[in-house]
Amino acid sequence: MIEHGERLKKITVTYPERNTNWVIKECNGLATIGILFPELNVWGVNINTPNEKISLAINIDHEKSIVSINSSVISSFSTNAKVSVLRKPKGETSKYLGFYDFSEYRNKSLSFNTSEFVSLTIIKGKDKVLIFNPQENDIHCDYIIPLKKKIIIPPKKWVSVTSSGMTELDDGINLFGNSIQF
Repeated sequence: MIEHGERLKKITVTYPERNTNWVIKECNGLATIGILFPELNVWGVNINTPNEKISLAINIDHEKSIVSINSSVISSFSTNAKVSVLRKPKGETSKYLGFYDFSEYRNKSLSFNTSEFVSLTIIKGKDKVLIFNPQENDIHCDYIIPLKKKIIIPPKKWVSVTSSGMTELDDGINLFGNSIQF
């Protein structure tokens, strides 16, 4: 809680106009701070538990605005997702990202656009990115990083994306068994 309080104090001094936009919750000794930026219609929270770090961002005006998100889970990125859920389990190098209702994602190691607003699950490893399309239709993506190429992600399938291309994973992956390290 002290760490969160110090961070809140620094941000409150830097942005005095936001002094009433903080939501602080404590449950079982775990403190979380939520930040509301009304001028951007964005709300976000970082949650640290003994088992994982989680960041959640909600962009109310997502169809019109692309927001930059600084998370304790992954390096900063920008997206127009209505909801972004970012997770990093303790002891793992992989990061788990979920996006709802978005068409753009940009960061230094992965950047792409989709032809329409979609939802995706992404697992980022050291040299590989796994992407799951939970929808009933193909998702058409224009990738910029790690490859400059148009790809189609089939419905209800996991794919691997590297700088050399995309590969469909036949067996899928088990998110609830052993941890995924790649």
